[in-house]
Amino acid sequence: MEFKLPKRPEISNKSTFGKVLNRSGSKYMTGAAILSSVAALKSGCGYVILACDDEVRHAVNAQTQSIVFASLEDISSIIPTAQAVLIGCGLGTDENARQIFDTVFNSKINCPVVIDADGKTISLTIYNGEIYGSVKGLKVDENDSPLANAVIGLFYDG
Repeated sequence: MEFKLPKRPEISNKSTFGKVLNRSGSKYMTGAAILSSVAALKSGCGYVILACDDEVRHAVNAQTQSIVFASLEDISSIIPTAQAVLIGCGLGTDENARQIFDTVFNSKINCPVVIDADGKTISLTIYNGEIYGSVKGLKVDENDSPLANAVIGLFYDG
């Protein structure tokens, strides 16, 4: 099955095709930040902002020059301008990851959010699934297949 992105208008730029804020990667999981950022670009997004620490930024920048970087302190100011937020890919579940998770979910989010496995683990173990349950009544079923549990998309009308 071949998939092709729709033809893009000649007069356009990367902002024309959406902005994703990606908060992924950690010291030992830099590949997650690379893969998730490049996947967002390949899916048609024009502007991917990876909010990460310097160690992750150096690793990603060595692999691709197509990603825009932001500091972790900038997350709250970027979220209101994003058309989608991705969090959790290789983030880990330590205290630092929990603080980042709190920062993202204490910001005003009016766009689709994708939470990868580490984010789901944080939500279920630390917050008893409250974040999932508070968005349009989404239920998390521990009996879902591993694939269904790998990535959960939270979509709301904003």
